[in-house]
Amino acid sequence: MNSVPGPIGKVMDNERTDVRLLIILAGLACLFSSHVTAGSVVVSTSAAGFSYSDLSATKSDKIESGRVELNPSLVPMFSGGIANTTSITSSYGDTSNGKLGALASIGAPTDYTLTTESPLASANTTMVTDMTFSGFSGSMTVEAELDVHGYQTMDYGVPSLTLSSSLLVAPPLGVVGDRHSYGSSLIFDRNPEYGYSTATVFHKPLELIISPTGDIIFESDVYSGASFAVSTNTADEVQGTVSLAFDVTDGLVLQLTTFLQASAANTGEFAGDGSINMFASSGETDALSTGTLRLLVPYGVNVTGDPILDHIVTPVSAVPLPAAGWLFISAFGLIGYLGTRKQNAQRKGE
Repeated sequence: MNSVPGPIGKVMDNERTDVRLLIILAGLACLFSSHVTAGSVVVSTSAAGFSYSDLSATKSDKIESGRVELNPSLVPMFSGGIANTTSITSSYGDTSNGKLGALASIGAPTDYTLTTESPLASANTTMVTDMTFSGFSGSMTVEAELDVHGYQTMDYGVPSLTLSSSLLVAPPLGVVGDRHSYGSSLIFDRNPEYGYSTATVFHKPLELIISPTGDIIFESDVYSGASFAVSTNTADEVQGTVSLAFDVTDGLVLQLTTFLQASAANTGEFAGDGSINMFASSGETDALSTGTLRLLVPYGVNVTGDPILDHIVTPVSAVPLPAAGWLFISAFGLIGYLGTRKQNAQRKGE
């Protein structure tokens, strides 16, 4: 296989022939079909060994406040099927402290040929928070931060291990006129197939303008308010912070969505007949201790809304900025980015 360079902090064209993107897309599909509403937490897990069109091994749950978790005792969600695979997935979210967590592990002890099925493991947690800003004049900048900390453990073979996190800001649904969406994503993608001893780091800024009819008027992956920092990237441990700064004015109502995902999968290479030869492998992405959310708000700015704000707001020195107008969140930008990576992988096999 051809090696693909991946310097930290740059988005890398992914030409790998594995099922990582299908895991992420499947998790997002489950997430957005759960009708996430403001003030709620949704967790979902996708077990291994199902076809892409049959998510019978998927579980999900939702609460409006408090703590929600799936499979905290780490019982295998799937065992058997193709390649005698075993997978464990677990996730949680807690509005009382702004914490999220997710874990995914997979083990396939033998090589196999992929046609319509593949072992997958994915766990997701999402928080949606309404925020109203008041008590000041002019414009101020507010910043959301999500600390990400996890362990990517490889037992044998070439498992693909990914820890993804995103922050997205929007006005609530029902706002009239063109709507702006801003986002920032940080992804730790570890795969020993190319000899990397550490994870490749992707950072994805996002800015969208959506028309009242739902059409994308403007889309850009260059947004100065999106940033990240990596403090640890070793053979097993990853740690960093994804940040999103945005402008607010008095009376503005916004919605913050926080997303965390752990995934594990097998890798492979295309065969001449169109099938994929998958490699025996075992590994785990453990981010159950990660996901601390903070909202940095200038002194003098009041922020009210969902109860979680009592636990995540930190006052900071005020920095006035020009007004940026209404902000709007859309999941399609993130999905589109992941879809592009999937297309690159498909072109590799043509």
